[in-house]
Formats: sequence, C-alpha cells, structure tokens
Amino acid sequence: MKRIFSLSIATKVYLLIGFFLAVMWGMSMVTINSVEDNSYKLREAHVRDVVSSTVSQLEALQQLVDEGILSLEEAKKQGSFLLGSVRYEGDSGYIFASDYQGRIQAHPRPDLMGSNQWNLQDPNGQYIYRDLIDVAKQGGGSYYYIWELENDDGIMVDSPKLSYALPFEPWGWMVGTGTFVNDIEAMTGEMRAEIRNMIILAMVVTTLLGTLVAFSVSRPVNRLRDRMQGLGKGEFDEPVPYTDGHNEVAHMAQSIEVFREALAQKAEIEAREEAVRAERAADAKMQQDVVNDLAAGLNHLASGNLDARIEHQYAGAYEVLRKDYNKTVDALRGLIGDIVTVSQEIDARSRGIHSSAQRVAQSSEVTTSTLEQTAAALEDLTATVSRAADSAEEVNGIVEGAASSAASSGDVVDQAVSAMNAIETSSTSIANITNVIDDIAFQTNLLALNAGVEAARAGESGQGFAVVASEVRALAGRASEAASEIKNLIKASGEEVGRGSRLVDDAGEALGGIAKSVGQITEHVANITSGTREQYLSLSEINEAIAELDRSTQQNTAMFQGTLGDSEVLTQKARELATRVQHFKIGDAKSTKRPGFNSRRAA
Repeated sequence: MKRIFSLSIATKVYLLIGFFLAVMWGMSMVTINSVEDNSYKLREAHVRDVVSSTVSQLEALQQLVDEGILSLEEAKKQGSFLLGSVRYEGDSGYIFASDYQGRIQAHPRPDLMGSNQWNLQDPNGQYIYRDLIDVAKQGGGSYYYIWELENDDGIMVDSPKLSYALPFEPWGWMVGTGTFVNDIEAMTGEMRAEIRNMIILAMVVTTLLGTLVAFSVSRPVNRLRDRMQGLGKGEFDEPVPYTDGHNEVAHMAQSIEVFREALAQKAEIEAREEAVRAERAADAKMQQDVVNDLAAGLNHLASGNLDARIEHQYAGAYEVLRKDYNKTVDALRGLIGDIVTVSQEIDARSRGIHSSAQRVAQSSEVTTSTLEQTAAALEDLTATVSRAADSAEEVNGIVEGAASSAASSGDVVDQAVSAMNAIETSSTSIANITNVIDDIAFQTNLLALNAGVEAARAGESGQGFAVVASEVRALAGRASEAASEIKNLIKASGEEVGRGSRLVDDAGEALGGIAKSVGQITEHVANITSGTREQYLSLSEINEAIAELDRSTQQNTAMFQGTLGDSEVLTQKARELATRVQHFKIGDAKSTKRPGFNSRRAA
C-alpha cells in the first residue's frame, strides 16, 4: 500500500486506466461466456423438445398396439418411417433411433438402416452410439462430440455437434437427434473479436486521455513541488504559479501562496525577534538580579529580620517593584511593632481583668450569702406578720360584737344590772385582748426595727424595704397607743360598773360613751387589721424580690467565674503572642531610614 502511494501521479493514472480496461475485459468475457452458456442451453432445450415430441408420437403408436389396433411390428415400421421423415431447421435437422445394441432402427439414410453403429467413433475417439445409449438408459440427456461438416468452400471440416437422446422402453429404442453448434462458437468468436477491438480502441483513447490528464496534473504539481522546495530554501519573493482558477490545483497553489506569505511574515517576525532577543537577554539578567535580591530579602524576612530593605536601585518597572517591596517591609515592621505594643497592653490589661474578676467573684459570693440570710429573716418576719393579721381579724370580730352589744344596751336600760355584769365580763375579755394587741404591737415594732436594720445593710437595693419597715413601725406605735386607750377605757368602764349600781340614772350616758368608745376601738382595730394585711402583702413581695435578687446574684457569680476562666486564657494567649512577636527584629521603630542590605555590587 505504501508503494502504491509513493508512485507518481502519471503512473497512478496509467494504473487506473489499466485496471479499468482489465475490469472491462473481465466483465466482457463473463458476459460472452454467459451468452454462450445460454445459447447452448437454448439449443439443448430445442433438441430436447424435438426428441420429446417424437417420443410422444411413438407412445401414441404403442397405445394403438396396446389397444390391439396395430401389431408391434406394424407399429415399429410406422415409427421408423415417421422418425426418418422428420425434418427441422430446414433439412439439416433429423431424427434417428437405434436399439440398445447399436443397430439403426430409424434414419433418413436408407443405407444405414439395420447397420450396427456400436463402434462408431468421432475424431477424438468417442464412441458416439455407445455414449448416447448410456445417456438414454440414465433417463435422457445431452451429449457433445465432433462430426464432419461441409463449410462454405465445400470442404469437410470437423465441427462440434450437440445430440440429445431419450429412451423408449416399450421397444428398447434410443431416440435421438443432433445439431451442429459451430454457429454458436462463431457468434461468440465474433463477439470476442468485437469486444477486443472495442477494448483496444478504448485503451488507445483512455491512454491518450490519461496522458493528457496526467500531464495536466503532474506538470502543475511538479512546478508547485519545485516552488515548495524553493520556499524550503528561504526563497519567499517569487510568487506561486497556478493560483488563478477554481480547480484543485488552483486551490493547492492558493494554499501554498498563503503558506509562502506566512513564511515571509514569519521570517520578518524572526528578524524583529532577533533584534529584541539581546534586549530580552539584558532584561533577563536584570530580572535574575532582582529575583536574587528579592530571594535574599525574603530569606531575611523569613528569619524574622524586618530591617531587610533593598537599597540597590533598578530601572523601569523593577524599580517600582523594589520600592513596593521596601514599602511592604516598612509596613510589616510597623505592623509587627504595633502588634508587640498591643500584645504588651493586652497582657497588662488581661492581668487587671483577671484580678478584678477575682475580686468581683469573691464579692458576689459574699453578697449571695448575705442575700440568703436576708431571705430567711424575711420569711420569718412574713410568718409573724401573717399571724398578727389573723389575730387582728379576730379582735375586729370581737370589737364588732361589743359595739353591737353596746348599741342594744341603750334600748334595755331597765336591764342595766344584767348589762353591767355583761359589760364587766366583756371588759375583762377586752383587757385581755388589749394585752394581746399591745404584745402584737410590741413584736411588730421589734420586727420593723430589725427589717430597717437589714434594709440599711442592703444599701440602695433595701431603701424601699426600709420605708415599708418604717411604716410598719408607725402602725405598731398607733396600735400600741390604741391598746393603751382601750386599757384606759376598760379601767373607766370598770369604775363605772363599780358605781353602776349607784348611777343607774347615768347608765344611758355611760352606755352611749361605751358605744362611742367601742366604735372607735372597732375603727382602730380595723385599721390595725388592714395595716397588718398590707404589711403581710408587702413583706411577701419583698421576699419574692429578695429571692429573685438571690438567683440573679448566683447567676452573676457563675458568670464571673466563667469570666475569670476567660481572663486566665486571655492572659495566657497574650503571653504567647508576646513570645511569638519577640522572634522579629524591628530595630528602632521611630527611625525613618533603615539600614537595609545590598547583596551585590552596583550594576
């Protein structure tokens, strides 16, 4: 395959022409052979039909024999005559018959009748009748052999002949016919000759056309090849030929022209690139110097030396890079200095926060303990006030009953003695009650005093409680005064009872005074009861507030404990930060010009 692709265009064209002619010749031979085969098959079918029709006539005679119309000998005579008189294809085609021993039973030549042709041979030595009898015994078929035929010049020549034989078993005959097939061979020979002449003519024409095509293709291709070789040698000025047109060669030439222009442009570009290559080399050297200086500076920075400035000056953009590097170093130095200062300040302030958190936590613990004690005292005070309120309500009920009795006594003056006795008894009970009220007032006053002391210890958060305690003490004083007045009234009532028997006439006025005094006592007892209940409610609210304050103080204590832990972590991190920034060397942070370095000689 590679050898074929390596051939020239002209050779490929000639090979294509040869291949085309060979294909034409092969197809023509196949066609001729097919025509020849079909012609032989048609001729075989023709002679087969002739023999088959003749055998049908013999079968008709045998039918007469079977019916008794004809005898067998008569039927054979008529059959022999019938076969001998059959002609087709003019007078050249005839029918013959023989028995299976080769004796002629029917033939157009009377001299051959009865003769034995068992040993008759053709020029090639084939036994004609033997073979025909064998074919007939096998059911019939075609048979080819050579026989003499007079040509147009009157000369006898050997020609191929086709025979067909069928058996007629009732008589033991072989019935056959023959026909020459030299016309078929002549026809196919003429066809071969005509095709040969046509192929020779086509070969000449296609060779001329192929030569013209090969020349029209190879000549431009060869010139384009020579031009491509010139381009390979650097000859870019001469234009490419055959660029005008729209065929494949023109397209190829146009592509080569584009390639030539591209090569010319490339050569021009290479010349310009060669001119700037030296400049690039100088820039590369300067770039390498800059990279070396930057590498040295970065190594200094990596080691913690923040004074690593680049003092060597460059040209162009590299100078801007150097200044930017120096600015970055200065900014980094300032940043690290600020970090050092801030870390030191953070360390100092974190220590202060830690100390303050410790003090606040301790104070919160003391406050929590104090609030717990205050809450317990308030709970006791609330219980006492609650009991005082219950007793005041009982006294109020008793006084209300006394008032009712005093009012009814005004209507029953005639029962004064009985009333006096009742009053004496009531006065004794009231004296006892006033003693209880006096004791309650004394206890209330004492509790109010204790509450004031606790409120003073609580500071600002206990100011409201101090006011309430003051009011409670005032109420207790008024309750004590009222009890004293009740005592005086009871005493006066006793004196009046002593003189009651003597001052019956003044009983109505005394009873009126008693009723008035009892009314006042009722009012005072009601006030005491109301004040005591209010004290109880206030103390309950104060107790709840103290409990809430205790919970808040405990939460604050827990928060301060967490803050104390955070302040310890902050102090530790501040120390770690101070240790890390000590790695950097920042020199004199207040200096505006820094020493820097120069890693190579001036360029």
